[in-house]
Amino acid sequence: MPFKSQQSSYYFGQQTPILLLALAGSLVLLRRSRPGWAGIIVSVAWIKPHLLFPVIVVLIGILGWSDARRFIAGLIGSSVVLGLLSWWTTGSYLLWAWVQTLLVYAHRMDNGQPLLSSLAGVYLSVVKRPWSIALNDVCMIGWIGLMAVVLWRARRTGVTVNNDGGLRVIAIALVSWLLLTPYVHPADLVLLGMALPAVLGPQLEGLSAPLVRLTIGALLTAPTLDLLGFSPNYLFTYSVSVPLFLLAALLTHKPRSCDDGRAQGVAALERAYSCSTATFST
Repeated sequence: MPFKSQQSSYYFGQQTPILLLALAGSLVLLRRSRPGWAGIIVSVAWIKPHLLFPVIVVLIGILGWSDARRFIAGLIGSSVVLGLLSWWTTGSYLLWAWVQTLLVYAHRMDNGQPLLSSLAGVYLSVVKRPWSIALNDVCMIGWIGLMAVVLWRARRTGVTVNNDGGLRVIAIALVSWLLLTPYVHPADLVLLGMALPAVLGPQLEGLSAPLVRLTIGALLTAPTLDLLGFSPNYLFTYSVSVPLFLLAALLTHKPRSCDDGRAQGVAALERAYSCSTATFST
């Protein structure tokens, strides 16, 4: 029984890296002109839909019409297959349990949770309903407004998923979403690895910027401090600083090697993804 408990804890703790690999793999497949397969791969986001699906909407927004249709078709088709497979193997119980779990989380916004790694970890510790719901709505509206501006500029400048501009758009969408949405925990910040090529550059020249160095230091230390219980007080967690610093770095710093418009950052991401999948396969 203890072994089973440890095994379950290990499994649940490793879900977010699967989402990171799925998102990275989807971008790699889009760069190789396989949008249908990219949609199929990213359907893994149903494991934790609140973390990735808003970012997937932004990703679709920078695709061309033909690629977007094939991407959506792959995503929907794979989602249907996964749903039918779940129903066939476990019946309707698992599906309804999953839906009920999402609904329960959605109605617990007024609970103070000091280990949240987003702004909700701060304001949920200070205010309760209805102000917590109002602040959450403000954060969501702010994110939608930010993404509208980012997508408008991306369309205007011809940004696509095949160049570093597209990777930067996805990085901004992901980091800002993890900062503003509730229910982001320290273990979920592994997803921020997707944004690192956009600030570091292929030759790591981004490390010359103090804000980037501060961000990398926070990413390497803050989530661990929170998970080990070293939070400074109930109103703040160290890991809230990670998406905050990273978003500031994305908005204010751009590696010089990205100025020529070539897909150097995307190529670096592709190499990292190949190494990661090779490691998992062995």
